[in-house]
Amino acid sequence: KPELASLMKDARVARDAARRIRNVLDLVADDLLPEAAPWYPGRDAYADQIVKTAFERFSRAFDRWRDLFAAAEEQRDAARRTMDDYSAPNHEKKAAQVRHAQAMDQLNLLQRGTNALASDFYTYRYLATEGFLPGYNFPRLPLMAYIPSTRDGRGRQTYLQRPRFLALAEFGPRSLVYHEGRAYRVVRALLSLGHRESATPDAQLPTRVVRICTACGAGHFEDET
Repeated sequence: KPELASLMKDARVARDAARRIRNVLDLVADDLLPEAAPWYPGRDAYADQIVKTAFERFSRAFDRWRDLFAAAEEQRDAARRTMDDYSAPNHEKKAAQVRHAQAMDQLNLLQRGTNALASDFYTYRYLATEGFLPGYNFPRLPLMAYIPSTRDGRGRQTYLQRPRFLALAEFGPRSLVYHEGRAYRVVRALLSLGHRESATPDAQLPTRVVRICTACGAGHFEDET
């Protein structure tokens, strides 16, 4: 919202935030000596750096939520187009109704940002998982899998979160995911906004080339020299 963005970018707020940051840094000054923290540029420079980038980092922290919300909206709209297509076969319309209901459930889940007990998308919990806020009880930057509600009403829709090293195996194509005594199979992936245009039925998931150093184990991506 522009009115909130303007308040967060206010110069007076920035000056007050910088003062508070400097006060905190003064408390740990003995741990930030050059030999212990060679990356530390100094109290004033570090405080100014944090304040200067705070708003953009705060905004980027919501990119995952934006991607999930946009993907759910796209699934909802695509299902509606099929449901409104009089020439579509009956079985396609029924499948579209299921996808539409799931998309609406996803949108409802993603908007539960005010209830700390009912949702992983509670604002402070979400910002902790994204690494923007300290989150000692939540894994940083997890991958998510959407679990639909069951027809008998016993299982409710939710998003499961796993650390990336676990999710690579647990959320892989055709994998079985066990949740609350039930088994679910992974049948599709929600693509990010950057790859949404290629999401045709026969499209391949985007991949990147990486070379692993045999000496130190570091990864070198294709866009690096």
